[in-house]
Amino acid sequence: MRLIFLLIILFTLLILLWPGKISNKNFMSKKFIQKIEEKIRPAYVAGQFYPDSKKELENTIENFLNNARQEKFNKETEIKALIAPHAGYVFSGQIAALGYKQLKNNFNRVFILADNHNSQTFYSGVSISTGFTHFQTPLGKIKISNLTNSFLKNKLFKNIPTAYETHVIEVHLPFLQKVLSNNFEIIPMVLSDLDKNQRKELADLISQNLNSNDLIIVSSDLSHFHPYDEAVKLDSACLKAIIDENIKKAEQCEICGPSSVLTLMEIAKQKKWKIKLLGYKNSGDVTDDKNSVVGYGSVIFYDNEQSDEKQSTTLNKQEQKILLDLAQKSIESQVKENKIFKPDSNLISQYPKLFKKKGAFVTLYKNKELRGCIGNILPQEELYLSVRNNAINAAINDSRFMPVEMEELDKINIEISVLKIPQLIEVKNWQEYLDKLTPLKDGVIIKLGSRQATYLPQVWEQIPEKENFLNSLCQKAELDNECWKNPKTEIYKYQVQIF
Repeated sequence: MRLIFLLIILFTLLILLWPGKISNKNFMSKKFIQKIEEKIRPAYVAGQFYPDSKKELENTIENFLNNARQEKFNKETEIKALIAPHAGYVFSGQIAALGYKQLKNNFNRVFILADNHNSQTFYSGVSISTGFTHFQTPLGKIKISNLTNSFLKNKLFKNIPTAYETHVIEVHLPFLQKVLSNNFEIIPMVLSDLDKNQRKELADLISQNLNSNDLIIVSSDLSHFHPYDEAVKLDSACLKAIIDENIKKAEQCEICGPSSVLTLMEIAKQKKWKIKLLGYKNSGDVTDDKNSVVGYGSVIFYDNEQSDEKQSTTLNKQEQKILLDLAQKSIESQVKENKIFKPDSNLISQYPKLFKKKGAFVTLYKNKELRGCIGNILPQEELYLSVRNNAINAAINDSRFMPVEMEELDKINIEISVLKIPQLIEVKNWQEYLDKLTPLKDGVIIKLGSRQATYLPQVWEQIPEKENFLNSLCQKAELDNECWKNPKTEIYKYQVQIF
């Protein structure tokens, strides 16, 4: 019996260790590992806030969208953001559909902002979901963007899983899946009660990472549990404050997503987006119970100058000449008289593009050699003021050079670079940076911790090899030569108009 038992064990081991079996086992392990790597946030409120049947959910959303009007925007309009309600679909679905109806299927990434609705969860700052890789709805899975990991490097952000155990993010996902298909990623943020400085910091961070094919959704209802007429009065005043871009009055609104709404208003202010109310109703309009109602509004944020990147940044010859003359006169006035030059306001006012807030650098050359270069990467002030101030600083405040002297003025050549907003380059490994950078076209920013540095696209002429270019930029930031290979390093790229 013992011999038979040993033979059985040997036979079993031979089968398990046979090469074909080993290969199959490895294959199964890879599939298993792949599943383990997907951490899915399940659909918590399917069957409560919206149907849990895929077919019924699709039909419900289609009916809402079919009954929503299509706004008439001109061809250059770009939808940038929505404020949409997050109640059960039976109450607010039709109002939400007014916003989603306007979207085209051209968004690759969606920022979703909501205020914390979990009464058992307390924290300060912004929860960003790094504990999950996907959100699940009856319509399928939605991937969470890898950009969330970059945000978590900032102290404002936390990973609070319980902040996602409510409806405020989830109810928007089926609408997005229906309108955008599944070819998009999300960045879900759940905000605590942020103060003014925190909202400004969050708005700046989102703006810096916002691409042209990104969308922002703010999840918020309006007033809660007032009699019908009182609710209409409160909600009308709130919606007017939002439409009028009056942040101070909006701070007094009764809404359940105040930090999210005010953050979006700050972004819209920076970007100069236009705002339009698409529709308003409250629960009393649906149930006929008007004793205690909840308000719902649909608000759209859009850019009516889609060509801002193409037109407003692209200055014509006359506009270029005005800025070059302005830079020259500003330097001369500073060097000769120690005075800040005041441009002709009547002349400047004829050219609206010069009033756009833009990042700009002014570079000075003498005998084809660099003589000074100062600028700002992000928009801080009107373009004409940015050029004037950076011209002065390039002449007298570039620490690498002595201040320009009077006898040098007729030998100085001026170059102006007008910048587009930098975009974070998302990569899985450092090798991908080499594929995503275009010499002579891309300006580059390297940032690690508190240190950062930038090279304008012109620098590629001196350092054409990508690895050498990035190594040199690390040195400029006073970092290790190969800091760009560090996973914690952030690299941004931007384009410029040079004249």
